[in-house]
Amino acid sequence: MAALAQTLPHMQQLTALLLRNNDIDDWALGVLAGALQQPQCSGVSCLDLAFNRLGPDAPLILAPLLHKRPAAAVGSSSAPAAAAGVAVGSVARPQPLSAAPDARAGCNVLLPGLAACQHSQLLQLVLAGNAIGDAGAALVCKLVATGDSQLQLLDMSRCGLTERLSGSLRGLLEGARQLGVLRLGWNRLGPKGGRALAEGLKHSTTLQQLLLPWSGVGDGGASHIAKALEGNSSVRLLDLSGCQVSAMTCVVLVETLSVNQELALLALQDNPLGAAGAHKLLKAVHAGQVRHIDIAGCGFLSPARPTGQAGSAEAAAGGSSAATAAADAAAGNASAGKGAAAPAGKKTATAGSRPADAAAAAA
Repeated sequence: MAALAQTLPHMQQLTALLLRNNDIDDWALGVLAGALQQPQCSGVSCLDLAFNRLGPDAPLILAPLLHKRPAAAVGSSSAPAAAAGVAVGSVARPQPLSAAPDARAGCNVLLPGLAACQHSQLLQLVLAGNAIGDAGAALVCKLVATGDSQLQLLDMSRCGLTERLSGSLRGLLEGARQLGVLRLGWNRLGPKGGRALAEGLKHSTTLQQLLLPWSGVGDGGASHIAKALEGNSSVRLLDLSGCQVSAMTCVVLVETLSVNQELALLALQDNPLGAAGAHKLLKAVHAGQVRHIDIAGCGFLSPARPTGQAGSAEAAAGGSSAATAAADAAAGNASAGKGAAAPAGKKTATAGSRPADAAAAAA
């Protein structure tokens, strides 16, 4: 990592760092963050740290990269780094979360165009597969929801999140200014987490993709989210695959689709919809209320199963839904501001196809 940190200032055309599966721990992240706080690295806006060894302190180390540099710190390349326990050009170990000073202290809200950012400011941050837990995720939510954060894509899938994060998730959706893509799959958010997300959606005007495959929000949480979308005009893609969505929640979804003209892609893979739920959704497609619905693996040729007997969440936890694959492709080509909606007028229903085939149809 020290070698990479020394090289980065000489790669001024670099815009994205893809470092997943590199065994990076919090100490190595501190070295990297110190380098990214130099003016020569101001072009880096995408950081992929998925499936490393980051812990709950990692978000504090990344905090300076989520905001513009305070006016008092401009011209001093070491001030933001010191807040995270990192000295530029050194290999100082980061301070623990409980002992480090608030890295956001003194950050002013800078209107676009009034001051140039003197270091890298992240627009896309991928933390999937790291054990940051609720404590680390809560700090990320607070950093993105306050100040002048411009983050557009946030991925905290497989981060060990639980319903204790509920309040932070609501605050994230209510306060984030630019967030367009939020991925929280393969966690244990519980129905309480689903309700918190639903409350946040009522106030969000920027979120375009909400991906919750196998997130544990359950049928109750999914129902609250579906109801909240009646008054939301920004979300284009909703992924509730593996969330135990029942036929009753399908009724809520259809009611939402009748008044929400913006939701273009709905992924419901591996849910116990049964024949009744699938029939209602397919009628919504036929009526032009939604362009693409993915109901692969939903057993729509058999009666609806009780919500607690779906049995597919754990088996499917190692895979990815079609909507997630489509969102990955869209985010790779542009910022989160460009949704993953299907072409206008194109109505499709995916039922039983492989994820790759479904993703192709969605694209």
